[in-house]
Amino acid sequence: MHKLMSALCPDDSTDCDSPYHRQVRLLAAFMPSGGAVPPLKVEELGGIVKALPNTAPGLDGVSARIVRNVWIAAPREFHSVYAKCVEEGVFPNVWKNGRLIVIPKGNDKPLTDVKAYRPITLLPVLGKLLERVILRCALAISRGISEYQHGFSPGRSTVTALRVLLSTARYSQACYVQAIFLDISGVFDNAWWPMMVKAKRGGCPPNIYRMLVDYFTSRRVGLYIGDRVEWKTSTMGCPQGSVLGPTLWNVLMDDLLRLPLPEGVAMTAYADDVTILIESGTRAGIESRARVTLDLVREWGLRNRLEFSSSKSTTMTVRGKLQRPPPPLLNLVGNLLRQ
Repeated sequence: MHKLMSALCPDDSTDCDSPYHRQVRLLAAFMPSGGAVPPLKVEELGGIVKALPNTAPGLDGVSARIVRNVWIAAPREFHSVYAKCVEEGVFPNVWKNGRLIVIPKGNDKPLTDVKAYRPITLLPVLGKLLERVILRCALAISRGISEYQHGFSPGRSTVTALRVLLSTARYSQACYVQAIFLDISGVFDNAWWPMMVKAKRGGCPPNIYRMLVDYFTSRRVGLYIGDRVEWKTSTMGCPQGSVLGPTLWNVLMDDLLRLPLPEGVAMTAYADDVTILIESGTRAGIESRARVTLDLVREWGLRNRLEFSSSKSTTMTVRGKLQRPPPPLLNLVGNLLRQ
């Protein structure tokens, strides 16, 4: 159990911090300027409560149905609790404890391999309600997300992401279009919390930013197997099963999609699935532009404490047919990408 918990819930460590990472930690501790956002009105909170999905409850056993009934019985008292959280910038510790559920990925790895499992965290419904309140109070966080992010974005989906790839391949004026599909290792488990400083760029109100900082403080997950339970304090990662996780991941990824790419190169993403499209009239042009682009991507990963997996990342020619083998030689972190 301990080995599984350590792999699925890695620890943040300052031992490998660069001067840049130390600066980010320092900046993350400062609250943004500006005025505090007011709490939601009673009717606004009521609308969120009534729309709560019937998902599995957390360790407290409080279901969405119970929450809706409590709201009907005592809406004013209910509202006062959430209003106080917003005013003081507090995320109660009792709503941070989650139950870790591990689901086999079905990737042919032996069940003794920790990478054969996907972690899902069952969180208290009352806490997920407060997460929805945070998103409603700080709409600017998600409004500024790059148009090239198709995941967790209104009006965008896997379909719109695929259309970008197909239209580029079909209508490009270049002879060749090469696609690179990037894989980020242990992506949601390794999200580095201090990078949430990026939320300030979208105009995050100070009391909401204080709540985000508190949200990532003193989090714990418990793994239950039979009559045994092991608890671990979380210091990294976006809980898979949270409401805030997808939006915060988009915030983390946003500047990757804004990198100063070479001419003829475009990048699009669906959540953590990143696709690079390279247009050129020659094999040498594709390889040259790919080299510059992948170096930029690797450096972004180093700044954000995320690793790109060269063994799982792939490439393919989606327009044109190169007359001689081998296919374009594209290198990521010292290894050739497979076709």
